[in-house]
Amino acid sequence: MATRKPAKKASAKKAAVRKARAAHAAGPVSREERWQMIAEAAYHRARERDFRSGDEVADWLAAEAEVDARLGAEGLDGGWRAK
Repeated sequence: MATRKPAKKASAKKAAVRKARAAHAAGPVSREERWQMIAEAAYHRARERDFRSGDEVADWLAAEAEVDARLGAEGLDGGWRAK
């Protein structure tokens, strides 16, 4: 029986977009909220590769770049960026 991994990817991305929009409505994102968004995105990346070991750092760094790009594009960095 075939699995529906592409559907999971789409739903995870839709959830991330919904969270970003909700954060935008609420104002700037705190450091803790940003960390949670990165953790969730990294988890979804690990799930997409069936949790095989060896890529945890790459998952985190890619998720961090994705979240930072999304927050920067929405103007939601909330001052957490290092100055």
